[in-house]
Amino acid sequence: MPQIAVEADGFEAQGSLKEYGATSDAGNQLTFSFCGGCGSPLFKTTSMAAALVFVNAGTLDDPSVIDSFKPVYEGSRQIWDE
Repeated sequence: MPQIAVEADGFEAQGSLKEYGATSDAGNQLTFSFCGGCGSPLFKTTSMAAALVFVNAGTLDDPSVIDSFKPVYEGSRQIWDE
């Protein structure tokens, strides 16, 4: 899922949220935030990059503001996700 990293300082989500916490394979704490009404995934945070919030690009009013993406975790991508 394409995401954009934004500074956590000054980031504010409005509306009802539901959160799910997990631990990555590397031991980092992850928090996934979803719309409290419909359950759509919105953004995540990680202890590995506490100064950033990773916003799902599909939630942006204007996703054209993102001019490029950097693939990450390509080595662990499932074969059906090509």
